[in-house]
Amino acid sequence: MDSVTKIVVDVIIWLIIGCIGLGLELVASPSTPFQRGFYCDDESIRYPYHDDTISTALLIAVGLGIPIITMVFVEWFLHSKLSKTNKPFYSRISLGKYSIHPYAVALYSTIGPMLFGLVVTFLLTNCSKYLIGRLRPHFISVCEPDWSRINCTDEEGYPIYVEQAFCTGENRKLQTDARLSFPSGHSSCAFYLFVYWAVYLQQRFVFSPTPLIRPFLQVVGISLAVFCAETRVSDYKHHAGDVVAGGFLGTVIVILTVIYISDLYSKTLASIPSSEVHVKNDQAEAQKTNYGTVDYKREMSAASNVTCITEAAP
Repeated sequence: MDSVTKIVVDVIIWLIIGCIGLGLELVASPSTPFQRGFYCDDESIRYPYHDDTISTALLIAVGLGIPIITMVFVEWFLHSKLSKTNKPFYSRISLGKYSIHPYAVALYSTIGPMLFGLVVTFLLTNCSKYLIGRLRPHFISVCEPDWSRINCTDEEGYPIYVEQAFCTGENRKLQTDARLSFPSGHSSCAFYLFVYWAVYLQQRFVFSPTPLIRPFLQVVGISLAVFCAETRVSDYKHHAGDVVAGGFLGTVIVILTVIYISDLYSKTLASIPSSEVHVKNDQAEAQKTNYGTVDYKREMSAASNVTCITEAAP
């Protein structure tokens, strides 16, 4: 399959996914999620309602902004260096009378798969929310059930599963949202974006001036994802199991996206001369100096013998 055909197929797939997402949004938004019941003595759904510590807009801005900005600069650096060699990462693609610059191809090949996986993560998360309908920790607070119409126990005093809540709260949107606890959308998207970013840094960020910058950035990214997930629990938006499931879902989709969709592993940087990208890591330094190795000791011994012979000569 040539490059033009691949782009056309990608566009068709994007349109299909977009139509599916739009269809689910149009169908799911006006409808109600699965009407899960509860027990009156369930303390896990009696927490107060709190505003989001990390809003959806903030998550999108930071979660998408950091990886995309990183990819823009890293791919430009690699392109500028590799354009001087005869082994470029990406080639120019011709579309009739027009041609796509290799740098644009590089951005499409790195950002495109990330966005594709993010859309899949979002769709799977939202579908699961509406199908499962788990109650959020603040459900009772926003629902405000009419307890006079609810029987919490049977004739013998045993708890009864309440199937209809008879909510009296005025905010119907919050009441619907209170049934969308599992899995956590913030957690799944945050883990997807920042784990993908960590993998990208591992494969493409090879010009770090010090060996600790790359792992430091990776730890920061994963920490941001964990922090986002933890705030969902402390804000009483999700149960602990919700954020764990969301993080697991996002991580699994990252693995599948990186292996089967992106070219982060199929296109390696082994062909790039170290002098071009200034690769500085412990392994490169060890190969350059051979400190502490047998070869280095032999070289020093040979140099010492030459010095002794020179001094002994008349």
